[in-house]
Amino acid sequence: MVKNNVNATPVPVVHSVARNLLGIIWPFIVIVATMLVIDHLNSSILLAARAYSAAESDWSKAQKDAVVNLERYAQTRDESHYQAYLENMQLLHGDSMARMEMEKPVLDSAKARSGLEQGRVHRDDVADVIALSRTFGWLPFMRHALQLWREADAQLLTLDGYATNLHHEMQSYPPNAARIEELGRRIKDIDGSLSPIARQFATHMGDGARQVHQILGIARPVIGVALLLIGIALSYRMVLRSHRVKEALRHSEERYQLATEGGNDGVWDWNLPEQRLYFSPRAKALLGYADDELRGDPSLMFDLVHAQDIDALRESLDRHLREGTPHDVEARYRTKKGAYRWFSIRGSAIRNADGEAARMTGVITDIDDRKRAETQLFTEKERAQVTLASIGEAVITTDQEGLIEYMNPVAEKLTGWDLEEARGLPPRRVCPMTNDGTPRQILDPIEKVLHGTPIESTNGDVLLIGRDGSDIAIKESVAPIRNRENEIVGAVLVLRDVRSERVFAAQLSYQARHDELTGLLNRREFESRLARNLADRVASGPSAMLYLDLDQFKIVNDSCGHRAGDELMRQIGMLLQSCLRAHDALARIGGDEFGVLLEHCPQEEALRIADSLCRAVSGFRYTWGERQFSVGISIGF
Repeated sequence: MVKNNVNATPVPVVHSVARNLLGIIWPFIVIVATMLVIDHLNSSILLAARAYSAAESDWSKAQKDAVVNLERYAQTRDESHYQAYLENMQLLHGDSMARMEMEKPVLDSAKARSGLEQGRVHRDDVADVIALSRTFGWLPFMRHALQLWREADAQLLTLDGYATNLHHEMQSYPPNAARIEELGRRIKDIDGSLSPIARQFATHMGDGARQVHQILGIARPVIGVALLLIGIALSYRMVLRSHRVKEALRHSEERYQLATEGGNDGVWDWNLPEQRLYFSPRAKALLGYADDELRGDPSLMFDLVHAQDIDALRESLDRHLREGTPHDVEARYRTKKGAYRWFSIRGSAIRNADGEAARMTGVITDIDDRKRAETQLFTEKERAQVTLASIGEAVITTDQEGLIEYMNPVAEKLTGWDLEEARGLPPRRVCPMTNDGTPRQILDPIEKVLHGTPIESTNGDVLLIGRDGSDIAIKESVAPIRNRENEIVGAVLVLRDVRSERVFAAQLSYQARHDELTGLLNRREFESRLARNLADRVASGPSAMLYLDLDQFKIVNDSCGHRAGDELMRQIGMLLQSCLRAHDALARIGGDEFGVLLEHCPQEEALRIADSLCRAVSGFRYTWGERQFSVGISIGF
């Protein structure tokens, strides 16, 4: 489970001493490093300034030589002098290219180096020249020097233009003497303006180097003294902090001792190399033992554990020692009286320099009361789940935010949503509802309940919009769920499917108003409609009532039986219905008697309808088996 050959090496101690030593001397290291940086900056700036001065000398000489060669070329027309001018300008163009590259936001080191070397800057000084321009270009002397350099480059571009024009004139035939003379004067003017610029550049670089040297010379001791004072202050602060840490550690040890002796949790300590186990007096008391009764054998960690929990305990402990995962497990321990109680065992290992566990310390806490409460709560929850699953109504519960927490199987079937899909969604998405017979406005009784708004009873049934878009007639009720402080912490929604009740009610209503044999209106419904018509003659308009008595019915009924008579009544009813208007009321009011209510029907129209009924029945032939009967009908107004 764990290695026992722990290497008692002093390496951790050495590392600790080294860290403490570094914590004390680091301010002095900073002082020395700062002085070295200042010396390096001083020497770098001086070297770069000298390199700039040397380059300026080469630049001035090349500029002078270039002008002299141009003048000779103008006098002699000898191309070798012009070529000599171009060679001198190569040096000047190299410096110009390096200057423009060093002023770019992103430096191309190779291009800048190439330009400086072309300008005859020594290879060893190139890096310092670039660093001085890039890093210290903000210094006043460097800013002025670079500005002079830009002015000189602009003059060189003008000189190069005059030289090109001069070469063009010298190549033409015959050459324009006046133009050549004018270009010669302009070249001398450029030469005259470049000389002061070169002298000012050299002066700025020299003065700047001396100023930097003087400033750094003064700053060196000032910074050194300041850093020394800071180092002393920090060292004092670290010593004071170390003293406070020691005091805090002492107080912490005292508090730990008091907590161990007076706390409710027991402490255990396992020395892995020596295989010794320590139980604090409180840990032994939790198990019902006196302080001198339990031996310091690590097997006690497992001997007292319930057989069903020992594998989980071993697995958690082994995984912690191997991988460093948290060791936190709940297990039943046998007390001295032989009863088992639930305990929480937590611990953490201390490892050596090789990463091996050398010691493990933790606490043991009595959680038997909590586990019993959890078991009781789980049992009650299971009982409630079974109850909700067995009832015939859909039940949906939500949390305080109005999001679904639970749906019983009836709710899943009614809404078309599984609990896993619906959990965390608002009910108005899973079971949208609207009042039956009203515009399709979604109801949200859950939201009202959660905000403490009284719920008004809905008139009639409510329609549940199914997941497939179908309407399901339901009865709904909703109530808040409150905690012990009477605060609303959720809601429960109960939905009852009333579709079958609607069908049954419709059947009862139909049967109460229609004749069972013919499907026509019965006598009661006919009389009710007639009474309504008589009560409101203005709205009904001219109406008529026909009384129909079927002739020869008794002969059919007596000779062929009641089945034949019933079938004759059904066929006569369909025949009469086919001769009437869609809104006319036809009823069977007796054995072979019928009534017809003709609303909004003038007398002439009523006579025409009565005549069509007589003719239809007179032309009807009723066949039963091999016999055929002719029937008639008598109609009275």
